[in-house]
Amino acid sequence: MDRYVIFTVTDRKLALPLDKTAEVLEGAATHPVPAVPPLLGRALNVHGRIVPALDLATFLHGGAIGRNHAFLALNHHVADLALLVEGPVAIVSVEESDRSPSEHPRFEGYLEIAGERVGILATGRLIEEVEEIL
Repeated sequence: MDRYVIFTVTDRKLALPLDKTAEVLEGAATHPVPAVPPLLGRALNVHGRIVPALDLATFLHGGAIGRNHAFLALNHHVADLALLVEGPVAIVSVEESDRSPSEHPRFEGYLEIAGERVGILATGRLIEEVEEIL
């Protein structure tokens, strides 16, 4: 059974594999970062590491995150990056049979959770796109 962190971005449920996520930070203070694109214009302190925060709504859809937000700090073996997402954030266990493939480059597949299709973010592709922006 695989475990995923489920969250919302502009009214769409998305997922990250739990092993690629270090922690969920709610109410974390951010600080402006000058001379970078606005979608990466904030940073936060994650246990002594200064980590850029990616506004996932702007990055994926050109939308905006609502008031109920959280940061998903990625596992530092994946990248020093936090994702600004909407809450609530949940962890779910999913059977392999509830996963389907994706042809969209930003998703590594889809989960079927309570009758809803949830896109699994392709973290490798996401990091490549962020690096291209910088």
